[in-house]
Amino acid sequence: MFDYLILLTAFVFGFSLSRASTCTVAATRRLVRRGKPDWLIGIWVAVCTATACLLFLRFGLGADVPNAHILPIGLVLVAAAIVMGVGAYLNDGCFIGSVGRLTSGDPSFLTTFLGLIAARHTVNQWQPDPSEVLEFPIGVLMAEGTFFWVSALIGTFGAVYGVVRFARKREPAILALCIMGIAAVLTFALNPGWSYEAWIGRMLAGQGLSNGLQIELAILALFSGATISAILNSKFTPRWPRLKRALLCFVGGILMGLGAIFTAGGNDTLLLWTIPNFVLHGLVVYAVMVATVASLILITGERKRDA
Repeated sequence: MFDYLILLTAFVFGFSLSRASTCTVAATRRLVRRGKPDWLIGIWVAVCTATACLLFLRFGLGADVPNAHILPIGLVLVAAAIVMGVGAYLNDGCFIGSVGRLTSGDPSFLTTFLGLIAARHTVNQWQPDPSEVLEFPIGVLMAEGTFFWVSALIGTFGAVYGVVRFARKREPAILALCIMGIAAVLTFALNPGWSYEAWIGRMLAGQGLSNGLQIELAILALFSGATISAILNSKFTPRWPRLKRALLCFVGGILMGLGAIFTAGGNDTLLLWTIPNFVLHGLVVYAVMVATVASLILITGERKRDA
């Protein structure tokens, strides 16, 4: 039964994801267009809550939790982060935001997942053995060094800030973000390779279904939780697919998928698993991705048109 606890955590992750309406692209657009960083601060709260939860699991409970992938920081990583940022901009939603948009009734975002499939298939064609590209060394979370202690302090402060802010102002979105961070890190702790993007990669690499369909059911629980949350919160509005949006989502999905392959995960994995594990490349990739999205918003004149 413990093996299927991931179904509960993934469901709660999806439910809170929809309730918080969080998305890196939307948050960055809000900052650039209106000068309001509040949505990015909300994402930071979720990351900090995930960090605090992981610290408690490892050092409070002494749990044997898997570690996050770690990659060297170089031009390839930065280029992949830029590609992922361009893809998220074209898609009008990041990996987390795409789940929210699809489960709120916009079928155009189905082509995002077709794009992710196309990206994985393309990379598989480049390499005779896809596992050589997709396997990365494992990072170990060590309670030593200045970077660890500074990150742990920031994570703990952010989590406390989120809880106190909800207690004082009763903001449902902040509570949802805190719950999302906890549920996400628990889901990744139960199976770090459970994300839908990683699942697509395994399937196209011919690795087959997971043992007992654990991962497949967890992904189903994620989308079910987000859909039910959208319905209960009156956010579910069925729409007809739009050709232009579907094409942009497809192209965006390809670019997001290519970026995720070479950064060891999409921004969902980076935010809620890699960064909470104090892996520096996750923070670098996310910062470059946000900067890319912000630059495209400025270059395309979105802020001017919105004024």
